[in-house]
Amino acid sequence: MATLTTILSAIETASGVIELVGGGAALVTAAAEASTLAFTTNATDYNASQTTLYPTDLLRSGSTDNDFCMKFDFYQYQRPTIFDNVFTKPLGTIVLPLPTNIVDHQSIGYQDSDPTNPALGAALDGMVGSYRNNQSNFMYGALKELGAAIYGLGAAGAVGAASNITNTLGTSVGLGNAANRIFQTAGLAVNPYLTVLFSAPTFKRHTFVWKFMPNNLQESNTIKYIINKFKYHQLPDTNKATAGSLLQYPDVVRPTIIPQGYVYSFKHCVIQGAVANYAPGTTPSFVGSSNAPSAIEFTIQLLEIEYFLKKDMLDPADLNFKPPTNETTTTAISPASGS
Repeated sequence: MATLTTILSAIETASGVIELVGGGAALVTAAAEASTLAFTTNATDYNASQTTLYPTDLLRSGSTDNDFCMKFDFYQYQRPTIFDNVFTKPLGTIVLPLPTNIVDHQSIGYQDSDPTNPALGAALDGMVGSYRNNQSNFMYGALKELGAAIYGLGAAGAVGAASNITNTLGTSVGLGNAANRIFQTAGLAVNPYLTVLFSAPTFKRHTFVWKFMPNNLQESNTIKYIINKFKYHQLPDTNKATAGSLLQYPDVVRPTIIPQGYVYSFKHCVIQGAVANYAPGTTPSFVGSSNAPSAIEFTIQLLEIEYFLKKDMLDPADLNFKPPTNETTTTAISPASGS
């Protein structure tokens, strides 16, 4: 077993940098490799910077710029800190037909919060009011309102304090929640001072589903490669520089829906799930002497590792966020081609 000193020494001498992704560390290679994308339909190297597409006639125009499809660019991801620019090393591209579901679900984290003591809630409400009315005397107003609630001198604070005292006395003599019983007779209830607190942005999650039905052995081999490539980049690996004591982070993928302009954009994603159903029908079916499945349902689950901010929606380079021009044009929209 390698000692901690050995591991640290290996990290220091390794040809790479330590990368933080979502609070974790991974040893990655620092050098970028330039490459030219060449279309292929039967690749064998999962790290090759080449484009693999299915079906073979997916791109009618010969490029991914004008056809209806979904492109997945795989990268080795490096970002030492959140203040540094993202550095990526291309690891190939997959181009598939549009999936059966294209849903953009954006959500933000909020949580309900209420003071356990209504008197305290009244005091906090008064503190905020004092700050808004006279920011220069905020401390004076805060202390005044807080003191009113504590000693029962403020109207709202007095009700809250009285409620707590009444409930305590009622419980001690076996009357249960006495305050609510008294307020109920007058048609009143204690203000719980509920608030909604913004907690944090959330990372988007995506699920995409395809049903592949290969027409020949070449397409069966292409589908096999595509499924294995997603699974390959989903997995971590042992780091040789640390004798396997540390794991390298999995690779990331950047999806793109084409054509752009009226759909949505993605950040870099990790592949959380990759599910291949080789018998999506009622009975498993295989073709000829190759024994390749006649149909495969493929599902991937992606988790974005960066969250969107307002500045992202103001990026003029992003066609999906770019404001429309004042020009009026008429464009014929062709239906998406299926496999």
